[in-house]
Formats: sequence, C-alpha cells, structure tokens
Amino acid sequence: MNNKQIGLVGLGVMGRSLAINLMNHGISVVGYNQSKAPTETLKKGYPDTFTACFTDEELCNQLSTPRMILFMVPAGKPVDDTIAALKPFLAPGDILMDGGNSFFHDTERRQQELLSSGIHYFGVGISGGEKGALLGPCMMPGGPREAYDSIKPVLEAIAASFEQQPCVTYIGPGGSGHYVKMVHNGMEYAEMQAIAEVYLALKQDHTNEEIAALFEQWNEGESKSYLLGITADILKEQDPEGNGSLLDEIVDVAHNKGTGRWTGQQALEQEYDASVLLDAYLARAVSNLTDLRSSYEVTEQGCPLRLEPETLHRAYDLTRYVIYAQGFGLYRNASMKYSWNLDLSGIAAIFRAGCIIQCRLLDTLSEQLKQNDDLFMTDWMMEQRNTLLPSLRKVILGSVQHGIPMPVMNGALTFMDQLGSPLLGANLIQAQRDYFGAHTFQRIGSELFMHHDWEHSIK
Repeated sequence: MNNKQIGLVGLGVMGRSLAINLMNHGISVVGYNQSKAPTETLKKGYPDTFTACFTDEELCNQLSTPRMILFMVPAGKPVDDTIAALKPFLAPGDILMDGGNSFFHDTERRQQELLSSGIHYFGVGISGGEKGALLGPCMMPGGPREAYDSIKPVLEAIAASFEQQPCVTYIGPGGSGHYVKMVHNGMEYAEMQAIAEVYLALKQDHTNEEIAALFEQWNEGESKSYLLGITADILKEQDPEGNGSLLDEIVDVAHNKGTGRWTGQQALEQEYDASVLLDAYLARAVSNLTDLRSSYEVTEQGCPLRLEPETLHRAYDLTRYVIYAQGFGLYRNASMKYSWNLDLSGIAAIFRAGCIIQCRLLDTLSEQLKQNDDLFMTDWMMEQRNTLLPSLRKVILGSVQHGIPMPVMNGALTFMDQLGSPLLGANLIQAQRDYFGAHTFQRIGSELFMHHDWEHSIK
C-alpha cells in the first residue's frame, strides 16, 4: 500500500478541501469528478501533486496497487453508483473509503457485497465542515480491522490534533464509523437547538450584541465550545445591506440533511431514550411548517420573560449534559446490540478538535467514560443534576408562562424528572394493556408475569 498516494472521487466543497489537505501533507492525489471543472481547477493549482482523471478506469489505472480510494459523494444511490463504476477496475486488497454521511446499514451492506471480491470497505465519518476538511477534520473510520493499519497513516496525517494526538481512531467493525458520525450529528442538532432556545429567552430583554457578549463570557469557562463561539460571531455580524443585525434578516426556518432524523429513528429501533436528540430534529421540522405557524401566530404582547443570565447558563449546561449522556448512551447501547466493542472514552477524546461538537466538556466526559460507560450512572452526572436542576426548572416554568418554545431544554427537564420520579404511571399503562389485551403484568416483589380478569372483577 502506497501511503503517499490516494484516489479521490468527488471534488465538491468537502472533496476539494480534503484533496488540498492531503497534498499539503505530502500525499499525492489522483482525482476524478463527474463534472470536469473542479478536476481541472485543482490540476492548475497543484500541477505537481494532483493527477487529473476523467474516467473511473483512468483513476484506477493511475493508482499503484493495492489501491486506496476515498469518495466524497452524496449518501444513497450516488455511493452505490460510484462503487459499481469503480469495481470492474479494482483488485483484491484494494481499499474503498466512503467519507460521506451514509446510513450505517447501507455501509454494512456494501461491505458484504464487496467481501467476495477481496475489496476492503470502510465507512469513514468526517466532521468539521469545509474548514475542518481543509485544516484537519475529526474522522471516525469503521470497517475491517485487518486493513486499518494501511489507511491509518493517511488519516492521521490529515486529521485535526488535540494535545498532539490525532483526532482519528479505529472505531470498530461494520458500519460503526458511520453510526458514530450519525449520532455525533444528532448531538450536534441538539446542541444547536439548545443554544437557539437560550437565545430566544435572552432576546426577550437583550440585544443581539448583549447576547453575543454573554456567550463570549460563557465561552471562556467550562461551557466553551465551537458552536457557542460561532454563535457569538453570528450575533455580532451586521447586515451588509445596512439593516442592522444580519441574523434578524434570516428566515426563521432550519433545514437538515437527514442524519438527525436517522439518529431519532435508530434510537426508536434500539428502544433507547434519546428524546432530546429527537426533539431537536422535530424542532427543525416544525420550523418548516410556515403556513401553520402563520395561522397560529400569537399577536398579543405580554410582559417579556426576564431571567438572570446565570440561571439560563446553568440550565443550558445541564441540558448539554443530558444531550451528551443520551448520545453516548446510544453508542453504548449500539455497541452491545451490534457487538462493536466501542471505546466510548476514545470517541469522546477524538471529538475534542476538528469536529462541530468540539468543546471543553469532552475532556470531562472522556475521563468519566473511563470509569463508567453509562454517563447517567456516574457520580459526576448525579451531582450536576442535583446542582443544576433548580435552574433548569425555573427556566422552563418561565418559558411556559411566556409562550417561549424550548423543546430540547424542556425535554432534558422531563427526562431528568422521569429518572428521579418514584412513579411514572407505567403501572397503570401495563394494567390497561392487560385489561384490553391480556398482555400480563408483574406484581411488586415477584418475577412472575400474570393476567387478571379485570372485567370479571368489575361485574
């Protein structure tokens, strides 16, 4: 395997940035894109280290064997089409890496389909956006362990680093790399929504510039994160057309590319409560119901919500802890379900730089996960819950009274209350199930399941 050469299919924004990153680290790139313009542009800019190809066959012929090919194409059919186009020109021992946001079950299917041909297939989660791809992303490769050592030097060369450690590690077999990236994005959705909810509360009696100053202050302490930092920048940005804050000129609709939806669907499939991650996706979905929102818009103006910023800060922190504990709980659950043996502490560690959810909190989480792979069961989490829950409850009470939607923060409070409640009403639900469907129930103190003739006893 020539670790100084790689094939790259797909030279869009992310692919182009990764190509430049690779070449900046002494790795020559053999590139192909369906449209010729991006290929020709890279060839002009990097004539000595970029080889331009205009067919799949030409790309494969230009690579020394065994080949290493990374493709950056949209998830779904384009990935299958790329594999089908390359396959006639590949040989046993070649390695394909899908760096897009593919669904992990699709990655596993493709691995199995290529197995008989002796071709190694990796699903490589890549986070960091265009800037991260160029300067150093966080990467989550999953696939055959026996082939990982061949791609490791290349991935480590271009990855972000934290305290001189590359933000890439072997995740596990099968589709584990793309699964970890999927849930990473689910946590990203929830973190973004939590910040938006704090913004909504503060906007009641603060200007955008004042909110930015608060976020910058928070970002100097334990709440420091990439997302909080860029939010402060956004709040300060002025409209180039002279209308004041640029943020106030942006339509109040948020889009998505599917990974947040997949995270929620997979949580339901695993029967694991990742409710705050699902709440964040649904909040984006509601933002797109523009006709309904217009019909239901409240026009009367009441007194604005006024909360101490530090109360909001504490509520935001606890919400974040629930977000990450649920996200890493999904990892833990999937690791057992699919026999992946995920190193949760190691995953938290590579998230500390290069990716969108990079934050100071991950230092703490990485250490806590070494002691217990269920963050909700750590003394640290229980202490945070006891300390910060009153602030979160105060914020949610205020938001309800003033009609400020806070689905993620409210979801975090509900989940914490569910964990702490001695009775959830599930006993009544199980009795109802037994009444109409003879689904049985357990008596307190017994492991036996029994059915009761409820209608007979009423008669």
